[in-house]
Amino acid sequence: MTTFLDYDGLPTDFPGMKTRPAVGPVARVSHVEQAIAAHFGEPQLFLPYVSLHEFEALLFSSPEELPRTMIEIEKRAQFAAIREARLTPEDIDETDWPSYRILVLFDAYRKPLHGPIAARRIGLDQLRAECPHFDGWIGKLEYYARH
Repeated sequence: MTTFLDYDGLPTDFPGMKTRPAVGPVARVSHVEQAIAAHFGEPQLFLPYVSLHEFEALLFSSPEELPRTMIEIEKRAQFAAIREARLTPEDIDETDWPSYRILVLFDAYRKPLHGPIAARRIGLDQLRAECPHFDGWIGKLEYYARH
């Protein structure tokens, strides 16, 4: 069993949230994942995954696909600039969330409709290449599937 939880949406009383380290988003999310695993106590049966920020961060893995999905390719450079300002899409800032940045550019964006279309067009290989925390989770799922 696994999870795909949005870090920004977790309540303050969620396992690990009150004791998060103050350094970097990856360390904070990893701490929360470890606290969830400890809470349930079945490391061989349960693999928690907490998405750095939110699902929309993954869509910054390709500068072309979301503008293409939204039929607003002329906004590609603005979309790409958001991504290029960070080391990875997962590093897009906690105070100006990826979904907010997308909605500023594409006011017609609807997560349940446009998000899966763009993610499918980007492809799992590109999502994994651009998002190391996400890649680690998928790698663990693949490992468990083989063993």
